[in-house]
Amino acid sequence: MEGPANKRELEKKEDEFKTTLHQELEISMSSSDFKQELLRLGHVLDRYEEDLNIFNQQPKKRRSRRKKKPYCYYKCSRLRNKAVPGEDDLEQEKNYQYGDKVCERRIDETLIQQEISGKTMDKFMILICGTRSFDEDIMKCCDNLGFNQKQMFKF
Repeated sequence: MEGPANKRELEKKEDEFKTTLHQELEISMSSSDFKQELLRLGHVLDRYEEDLNIFNQQPKKRRSRRKKKPYCYYKCSRLRNKAVPGEDDLEQEKNYQYGDKVCERRIDETLIQQEISGKTMDKFMILICGTRSFDEDIMKCCDNLGFNQKQMFKF
C-alpha cells in the first residue's frame, strides 16, 4: 500500500536514522578506540537496514478462494460366510460399530455390482485382504466388472 501514511512513516523512520547516525558519529569522533566505534556503527547500520526491509515489505495478497482438500470417503460392510458356533446374536453385535452393515453372505460379483451401481468406476480403489483363494476370487470378480489392475491393491 503506497499512500501518504506510508510515505510519512518512511520519512519519520529516515529522520530517526539520521539523528541516530549523527549521534553515533559524534560519539565515534570523540572516542579513543576508533575501530570499536566503527564496529558499533556498523551494527547500527545493519539494524537500520533490517528495519527498513521489514517496513518496506509488501503485504501478502489474500487468496479469494481456498484450495479444497481432497477427502477419502469409504463405505464399510461386514460380511460373514456363516455364524460362528457358540456365539449368540448379542455377542456378535458387540463386535460391530454403530452404522455397520452386517450380512451373512459370500462376496460375489452381484454384491460388488450392487455396491458400485450408479457410480463412476475410475474413482474406486479396491483393497483386498484374505486367503489366497479369496484374493483370487475377488480379483477375478473385479476384472469381470471392468476394474483395472491399478485400482486393485492386495495386502
